[in-house]
Amino acid sequence: MGRAVLGSLRHIATETDPTLRVVRALHSKVSAAAQGLSLLNDPSGTSSLAKPSAGSAVNASPLVYTFGSCCVFGVAEPKSDVDFVLLTAKDASDEGPDTPSQTARGWQTQSLAKFSAKLRSQNPTFVVEEVRRARVPVVRVKAAVSVPLSGNSDPVTSTTTMAQVKFDVTAHRRNGVRNSALLRAYFDQCPIEARWLAMAVKAWSKRVGVNLGSPGGFITSYGLNLLVVYYLLRHGKVRYVPIEKFRNCQSIPPLPNGTPLELPADEEAFGALLLDWLAFYTKEFVYEEEVVTLTGRVRGAAASSSEPPSVLLRSKDLGWTREAEDQLAQRGSEGERISYRLCIEDPYEVNLNVGRLVTPLKLDLFKRLLVAAGDNGFGVAVGQKPI
Repeated sequence: MGRAVLGSLRHIATETDPTLRVVRALHSKVSAAAQGLSLLNDPSGTSSLAKPSAGSAVNASPLVYTFGSCCVFGVAEPKSDVDFVLLTAKDASDEGPDTPSQTARGWQTQSLAKFSAKLRSQNPTFVVEEVRRARVPVVRVKAAVSVPLSGNSDPVTSTTTMAQVKFDVTAHRRNGVRNSALLRAYFDQCPIEARWLAMAVKAWSKRVGVNLGSPGGFITSYGLNLLVVYYLLRHGKVRYVPIEKFRNCQSIPPLPNGTPLELPADEEAFGALLLDWLAFYTKEFVYEEEVVTLTGRVRGAAASSSEPPSVLLRSKDLGWTREAEDQLAQRGSEGERISYRLCIEDPYEVNLNVGRLVTPLKLDLFKRLLVAAGDNGFGVAVGQKPI
């Protein structure tokens, strides 16, 4: 299995960019648009109940942080979008949770409106869309940018090419930065096997329609990464990383460091790792009770910084039960239907089930696809086209 799966992914090793040239070029564009912007100093809404227009502005330019897959894996994946967030110095140093209130959304929308106006004026060819009514307000951009053909970023001495890219920009929200740094701390502990396992799972999820980016998909790539890391933690392949380490974003670099993506030397051992991941989620993980979690909030035991939790977090400990699911449905809660059939706790966002889109029918499908993956080598051992 290992050889077949790695063969289907081999193009990723040559197409990914550990120098993060495109990411750095985009970061430069976003930083230029953010330069001199006066954003609100209390966008969380935690210290004031005033309306958004009453927020106190700060003159210092916001910091531009990168998050998402390029930070998690240390490489820029082909065709992957890049995520940025604008944070004031107060945002970055605040160790509290992101606030999902309407007041906070209003502040975020105001800040993004200022930013998008300047981005458009500086880059007339960019296609800039403000999405204000999403759960998280975001500016979505399609652009052609000039990037160096090598790691040399000197515009005088480097040869450049034009790259067609997409990127998103949010404001005043820290959790994406925190989550990316936390996942990177796990993947860096075994950067070859863990990253390729995550990439194999992601490619498989797109191939079979599990990934939210596929038609009918229901688990995000972020959620799948959490499934991978939780397995690694439970099986003692990585050490526990306290989430407190990354609450203060000032301890996280705004631009990630790149890490070359080397193929596993032992294909047979990698195949065994794939099968072990599948076995964990088909035979060991108790969907009716267990929570995929990296928080260390374990009932009855203190999580050590060097050992995985010995007592599992149960869904009932979080109030994520069938009864709660039914109550949310009866109240007709705003937005998407919340399910607690696959419980994946977000490490930093309060009461957020990353697996909330997995309904009973989709959970049954997910389990059957996991079993099938063990039989057909993640879908590539029987001649299916690679993703």
